[in-house]
Amino acid sequence: FALPLEGEPLGVLQMMGVLETSALDFRNVFVVSMNEKTFPSKHYTRSFIPEFLRHFYGLSTYRRKDTIYAYYFYRMISRAENVWLLYDARVQGISSGERSRYIQRLEYAYKTAGKESLIKEFYYDFPKYASRSNDTLRGIKTERVMNILNRYRTPNSGKYLSASSINTFINCPFRFYLEYIEGYPEEKNVTDFIDDSTMGTIVHEVLQHIYDQYKDYNAERINSELNDLRTYPYKIKKFIIRSINKNYIKIKDCDRELTGESVVICSIVLHFVMRVINHDISLKDLTYVSSEEKLKIEGWDLCGENLKFNFKCVIDRVDKIKDNLRIVDYKTGGDTVEFSKVKSLFYLKSNRPKAILQVMLYCHAYRHSHNFDRDIIPSIYNLRNNKYAISQSNKVLYGYESYSQDFIKEMSDVISKLFDEEPFNMTNCKEHCIFCQFNDLCGRKKS
Repeated sequence: FALPLEGEPLGVLQMMGVLETSALDFRNVFVVSMNEKTFPSKHYTRSFIPEFLRHFYGLSTYRRKDTIYAYYFYRMISRAENVWLLYDARVQGISSGERSRYIQRLEYAYKTAGKESLIKEFYYDFPKYASRSNDTLRGIKTERVMNILNRYRTPNSGKYLSASSINTFINCPFRFYLEYIEGYPEEKNVTDFIDDSTMGTIVHEVLQHIYDQYKDYNAERINSELNDLRTYPYKIKKFIIRSINKNYIKIKDCDRELTGESVVICSIVLHFVMRVINHDISLKDLTYVSSEEKLKIEGWDLCGENLKFNFKCVIDRVDKIKDNLRIVDYKTGGDTVEFSKVKSLFYLKSNRPKAILQVMLYCHAYRHSHNFDRDIIPSIYNLRNNKYAISQSNKVLYGYESYSQDFIKEMSDVISKLFDEEPFNMTNCKEHCIFCQFNDLCGRKKS
């Protein structure tokens, strides 16, 4: 399996790819995955031109690639004092356990020169990974782990819990351990089309740009402006084009016309934005407060049981309907906006309404940060499913206050378990493992 690794150039250990070593010398070199078909990698033909034609006409062939990697390898170890070449001799799946041809070439060269004594072999028998299938992997809360974990409780430590990290802990404590304690970030996969995260960023940015213009407007004027945008949607497109150029094409401050798939993305974003505008027009008494409001709370005693922790969040939108304050969270995915009871927000199940838990947590954080003693209406705009209000048992949820005591009680149990001395165990709900980046490590990768 593969894990994303990041190295610090000025630190003791520097991790890099083979190509990055071409102009550098190291005293100690560790080369991992020195298995055949891994280093050098297996060759895939990405062309309809046969190898013999490529060779005849002087085009690049796989032999040239072999030569280049051989050069990089020998160049990398040429001035090192100690070299460790690590390979996995286990035969499993499609892996034959064969060591790289480079190791065999080095052995032959040293034996021919009478220097075989410089080569030392060490074999280590790894215990069979029974835990991969028997669900016994866990993160033990050692002294080191507890020190890292307690930083999330220490003011001005730079460590903050978020609604996302809390949801991760509820879904799978072991994944929380890998991401937020050991620091393995979520690996970003290269996709053929725009990913969900970038799409959400663009939609959020466009909506913020639109509504920030209405900060000092009364409800009647906001309604008039939104009606104007609904009638003339081309006024919105310039914001969308700029945001796509910035976040997807990676060109800042550019109004260049879109081409290809970017035109399709523009149509999707416009569709989502128009859904928000149409809904807000129907509210009539809407006034705008802020967008993308960042909150940071140090030593937050949310649960009232001395379970203090640092918390941060970014609230998509704060507005008012008449005199009722709303916390609005935009969702471009398939998040549910319905729940049966507060306890169901914390149930370990595949379709847990984690978005509702998130917006309720935001309501509580906003009240704390602004010393706001009145009720708040939590709202989720599910733009994909065209739903705009949280509901419980088929009744629209109007205020957070009536649910706050039950919510704090359940949240107290979660925070208590997070900071106790019990290990970070793997989840019992294997549906959460299907799309988890660590499912191969845990032995739960869907075959």
